[in-house]
Amino acid sequence: MLSVSVSMFVQSQEEAEKEVAEFLMKALKYCDLDTPGPRQPIYQFRAATIHHRLASLYHKTYRTLPADDARRKNMLLLSRLHYEKSSCLMLQLEHPLEFLRVQLERVALSEFQAQNASTYGGKLKPLQMALDLLLQCQPMLKVILEQAQAARVSLFSGESEQAHDECTEINPEIQIAREQNVDETCVSNVCEGSADETVKATEYSVHDTVTDKGMVHNSKSHTVDPTEVESILKEHVGNSGCDNREGCSKETQRNSGSDVPQNELENKEELAEEEEESSLVRLVEQRLQFVLRSLTKLCLSKTGSAKKDKESGNLAQMYKNLYSMTLRDSDKDTMSALVSHLVEVLATVNSVLSLQQQVTR
Repeated sequence: MLSVSVSMFVQSQEEAEKEVAEFLMKALKYCDLDTPGPRQPIYQFRAATIHHRLASLYHKTYRTLPADDARRKNMLLLSRLHYEKSSCLMLQLEHPLEFLRVQLERVALSEFQAQNASTYGGKLKPLQMALDLLLQCQPMLKVILEQAQAARVSLFSGESEQAHDECTEINPEIQIAREQNVDETCVSNVCEGSADETVKATEYSVHDTVTDKGMVHNSKSHTVDPTEVESILKEHVGNSGCDNREGCSKETQRNSGSDVPQNELENKEELAEEEEESSLVRLVEQRLQFVLRSLTKLCLSKTGSAKKDKESGNLAQMYKNLYSMTLRDSDKDTMSALVSHLVEVLATVNSVLSLQQQVTR
């Protein structure tokens, strides 16, 4: 009874995986990658995502199948094929996070293959493939480094502009000069024309103020001294300007306050992206160290008096030196320092391996 239920579960799981793969392949056909246009990058990204999902599906199936299953080899080939297509598209679109995620899954697949191999050659080839996959991360790490440098430059320029504005607002002389310019402009605009027209236009608005200041007011003629009117107008304009400025500042604060939740959401998204980027970069460093250490141990286990064993000893020494280069003095380095270190290490590893291949030929 138990064996029947297990077989039914396996059969249903296989059918579900097959159905999911069919739907993903149908979706892949709708992604037009050949026609140039504004929607081409969108299709490319969707195709890269679909290839990634297909590769992950086949990867999972490969890991769960028994070692003697005939479909295991086919699942491995399909997983590698879709991983490669996804990584090529992500590299073309310059999406660092997605590219690193795909490459790390490819490295995990190679590590799993080496772990389950029983021979020296069966372990050496997948580990060397994993090292090549990590070396392919160098261009995207450079992109991350350039983006971080550009972000620092923009942040520095923004802080400089903000500091300049704050200094301008704090400086009382500049503020008083601005207020005087505004007051004089308003007074000159109001006092244009003849003195009689100014008096007639303002006699009722300044009546109370004139009375408070002890000025003589004639109820029959309703005339006021133009010089006194001008001084009163200056006082009124100054007060109204201050009120308007306060109102404008309050209105600005209300308008800016409505954008606070959106800004907080954007800051949270940026922070989450930075944390994910940091974790992926550190994972690349860890896998690089693990692969080089595993290659060193594997080659040391093969050393002996034979010619091939001597070659293994040379490889072990080379991988050991490369592994020592990946070690850093401190784990408290900044993200930019870590990425710069990885870029330099990967460039050195690539040059050393290229030189070693030329020597062996």
